[in-house]
Amino acid sequence: MSVTNVYIAKGTTTISGVVDENGVSFMDGSQTITGGVNLSGLTTGLAYVLFGPNFYGNIPASSPLRADVDFTDGGANAPVFEYGASGGSVAFYAGGGSSACTRTKHIGMGELTLMGGGTHASVEQSSGRLNITADVIATSYRASGGESLIRYNSTAITNGLFSGGNKSTIMRAITNIDMAGGYLLVQPDDAGTNVPTCTTARVYNGVFDWRGGNITSLYAFGKDAVIDFSNITQNVTVGTLYLDAAARNNPRNKWKGRRFNVTYSTVNMYGYKTDDSPT
Repeated sequence: MSVTNVYIAKGTTTISGVVDENGVSFMDGSQTITGGVNLSGLTTGLAYVLFGPNFYGNIPASSPLRADVDFTDGGANAPVFEYGASGGSVAFYAGGGSSACTRTKHIGMGELTLMGGGTHASVEQSSGRLNITADVIATSYRASGGESLIRYNSTAITNGLFSGGNKSTIMRAITNIDMAGGYLLVQPDDAGTNVPTCTTARVYNGVFDWRGGNITSLYAFGKDAVIDFSNITQNVTVGTLYLDAAARNNPRNKWKGRRFNVTYSTVNMYGYKTDDSPT
């Protein structure tokens, strides 16, 4: 079946005509939209929501756009919430019949806030500013650009892939981390009571600024892998450290905390004269 596109024209401040299985496009305009944005009554969800590069408008957090974006007709295109705006800001709440968004892409310079609850199965960040509030579950997160703040939620991010960006600040546990670039800061929530942990972290490039708790397995390979434990807020245990000579010899690496200790239970060193823990 074909999906009907609902085009929100420039200057329109109230959304109308949106029903289940539609696609919705915001392609231009600088207006603030507050009317008709609560689409939580949709049970099947939307096929897509698109914000084009000529949209500079706002949908404020006080009245966020609320809907599921998870309807698929079985075709080649998976459901997607794509925020490509060149400016402005939009707040989005994945809240409808299933409280779910299949794929979330932030590829514009505007500011996107994911809030209110719900589950975002895949979040991709390549530009602009992204905020994910504490009540939102993000299953996987991929950062190749921009800047983000992801606040604490008891449900961990399953897979985090980082290849670029100014800084990704995350206050929740991440099961698997793969770093090929960028700057990742993992730290406790503002109250300091929920300390993130990680099962497996692989760092090949970029800055891995860890201020969380224990890490089961940490891999650091190559001259561009930067490991920074200097600002940890408690004693940390790394179960197994896998390390090569290039990463060990990088003067930017800080293997110990200023006030707290890092214990490496097992060290597997490759291509270095000794096999002891780094200092």
